[in-house]
Parts: sequence; C-alpha cells; structure tokens
Amino acid sequence: MTQVMMLQPPALDLDRILNVSHPVGPRTAPRVVNERSDVEAVQRLIALAARPASARDGFTLPAPTGTFDVLTGYWVLRAQMDQLRHSPGEVVDGVVSPARDGRSGYGAGTYWTIVLLNYWAKGQSAAEWAALLQGQPAGGVLSGIRVPAGAPHIR
Repeated sequence: MTQVMMLQPPALDLDRILNVSHPVGPRTAPRVVNERSDVEAVQRLIALAARPASARDGFTLPAPTGTFDVLTGYWVLRAQMDQLRHSPGEVVDGVVSPARDGRSGYGAGTYWTIVLLNYWAKGQSAAEWAALLQGQPAGGVLSGIRVPAGAPHIR
C-alpha cells in the first residue's frame, strides 16, 4: 500500500514523501511487485515532475492507470539517468524501490528514485504534490494511501 513516509532527517527540502510499498518496474527485474496503488503513485509523481521535459521534448507522460507500461518505464529510466549525471553512485535499473527507514538515500550522496520523483514533483507544483500526499490528486482520488497520524496535510 502506498504511504506517506516521514524523512529523518529531512532532505532536498522534503520532510515527507509519497512512498511505494514494493518495487515498481519491469516484470523482468528482481523483486518487482507492481502493486496497483504503487504504480499509480509513481505515474502521478512522474506526471508532475516531468511536465517541463514532456512539453519541451514532446514525449507523452504516462496516464495514472496503475499498470506499469512502456511510458512509465521510459520516465523512470530517464529520471535515473538524469540523476546519474549529477551523482555517479546512483543506480540505474528502471526500478522505483521503496525508501526505507525514513532515509532519503541508500548510501552517501545517493537518493532513492521515489525521493527524487517527490522532490521534482513538489518543485513543479507544491500544491498538487501536497494534494497527492493527501490522496486527492487532480483528476481523481488515489486509493490506497496511508497517511501517518500527525502528518501535515524530472527535470
């Protein structure tokens, strides 16, 4: 189930993120589950985060269907490749893994892809990103989000 996770310590101007519960990616990748709410959350984050790149490059954004598709895979890989240019330790595997233990990364100078998608989405529209964390994205309700008690409501 997709959930809001608090980051300890805060990172990239984020104190919380919309986090996936299981890895999202191509079925050929190890441990990928592609739970519907997780895939939809990734698709909605991409739709916010990659708006400028999509408009500039004319490449379509994924629809929030909850099904991992070629467009979703493209944007995940593109986000990871963009980050790799800035941080050589980043993993490029086409998979959005859950952030764990309230941490923003999996090693020194790295960030989980899900953290970066939240950061870029918030940078494009803080209001739409906040609504997404509340389970009320534009164009519908994102089912299956668990918000912890006390939590404030791609270039």
